[in-house]
Amino acid sequence: MADFRRVGSLEQEVHETPPLNDAMLNSARDIDVLDRPPTPQRTPRSSNAGIKSNYDYDDQKWDRWFVLIMFAILNFSNIASWIAYASVGNYVNAYYRGNTSTWLSAVYMLISIPIGFWGMWLGGIAGVRGSLLIAAFANVLGALIRTSSGWFFNGNDRGSFVLIGQGFAAVSYPFLMYLPSTISNTYFPRDQRTIATTIGFLSNPLGILMANLISPLIVQSSQDVVMLNLVLLGICVIGSGGATFAAAAKKLTANDHMGSKVTYHESIKACFKNPTYVILFFSLGGGIGMFNSLYAKMFDMLCPVGRGNLMAGLCVVVMITSGVIGSVAVGFVIDRKKCYREAVMALMCGAVISGIAFIWLTSLEGKIVGFLLIVFACTLGACGLAAYPVGLELALEATYPVASEVASGLIVIFGQLFGLFFILILQNFSKIIGEDDTHISSIQVCGTSATEPHSPTNSPKKYTVAFVIISGIAMMFATLTVFIQPEYKRSAVEGVYRKQGKQVHYGPDESNPRVDVNSVQKITPEAEERQRINAAAKIRQELYAAKIREENVECVTPKSHSEASTPAN
Repeated sequence: MADFRRVGSLEQEVHETPPLNDAMLNSARDIDVLDRPPTPQRTPRSSNAGIKSNYDYDDQKWDRWFVLIMFAILNFSNIASWIAYASVGNYVNAYYRGNTSTWLSAVYMLISIPIGFWGMWLGGIAGVRGSLLIAAFANVLGALIRTSSGWFFNGNDRGSFVLIGQGFAAVSYPFLMYLPSTISNTYFPRDQRTIATTIGFLSNPLGILMANLISPLIVQSSQDVVMLNLVLLGICVIGSGGATFAAAAKKLTANDHMGSKVTYHESIKACFKNPTYVILFFSLGGGIGMFNSLYAKMFDMLCPVGRGNLMAGLCVVVMITSGVIGSVAVGFVIDRKKCYREAVMALMCGAVISGIAFIWLTSLEGKIVGFLLIVFACTLGACGLAAYPVGLELALEATYPVASEVASGLIVIFGQLFGLFFILILQNFSKIIGEDDTHISSIQVCGTSATEPHSPTNSPKKYTVAFVIISGIAMMFATLTVFIQPEYKRSAVEGVYRKQGKQVHYGPDESNPRVDVNSVQKITPEAEERQRINAAAKIRQELYAAKIREENVECVTPKSHSEASTPAN
């Protein structure tokens, strides 16, 4: 007789399969297995066919971190080029003439919005490596043109040429804006994605931090703007060179997240049909815009009450330093707890309260007010910057299997649009403080020197109406987060794989079975029980076929019962 002891040993190799009762066993044995083709051999557990092993996964650990760091340096140089002129805007306006400092910040937002849609589409085709190469080339080209503007041009032509260079640098930003979440989603395991997204994202505020530190130290007069351009050129060459090397040398195996590929247009439609994503689109994008406008207009808001470049730079430094610490801490917690919704709600509310308090304090004088500005800058950075990577990860969870560059890129583009919107509000709803206000005229530091206190481009302004509008919009963003009811679709798919005793597939091997995300969303206890019964029936079917082959029974002329029961002599 056949040895049925193999049944128990084979069943133990099937993960998460419940004990079989008699009804399930009988239903499995009733299946006609004689017409089935031979059962394929079981894949050894040590093989990585279709499933990436931990050894293979760890084998590329340093490569994927290297690509992430090189991206961060490139993004750092690009963001520093964007914001470096804002903290010394009075000297930049005097050197290039006109309101050049504001336009150097606004041109990033103006270009990233239309180019961003094209960048998301092309990035989905070119992948991470192609996006890095395009961004690196545009970044260094823009830096070269900006530097040349001070050497070969004079007067108004100098200002026009520096804007052209800034425009080329801005072209690279749409290819960088979605890469933190795309790199983490493409190359990193699920328990490292939030911290990887956080590290990639933190290159943004760190670039702003460095720009606000070095710009006031380098630029002490309008002629020092040339030296600032040279320093930025050196940073851009380092960032672009490192990213080019990483893109050309490191060929990482990409994650295959079990879901079907979704096209660019389908991804956009799916995003805006998802209520959770729509809320994140407005609240998170609006928060990005508020931060960008604060960075760009920090000096203009502080200078009327006697707080100059150093105070503006200090507020940004405190904001970013606390944001870096808060983002890293929150990233580690989220990777383990997966409490995206709760974190986004708490962080957004904290950021909005701190931001509203901060902008209203900028119009007040006194040492105590200065201390409170630092305090609220700290809480604003800790909450606001930490909310950004967590919100992007929540967007990817809620919209899975939508392309990550689309889900994150749309939010960043909308953030740029809102940043431009807030800057226009600050520009158009501000009131120039005339010379008849002797108190403000005596303490303001908006001009480049005491002999030019009220130049057309550097006049002190009152922002009361603008602050009212921005405060109302910010409170609306915080209120929207309360209505977030996300489905963690990506985690659900990966949970199914873990229950099956499998790991997520890393690599382009199409033999790996795929999981339909739509079916995962609708799993109920009854459906899960049916899946287990079907799996058990399949196992019994294969075991029964193996038993017949071991007895060497012919499909057409099986042995009789009497022959099988005759004892051997």
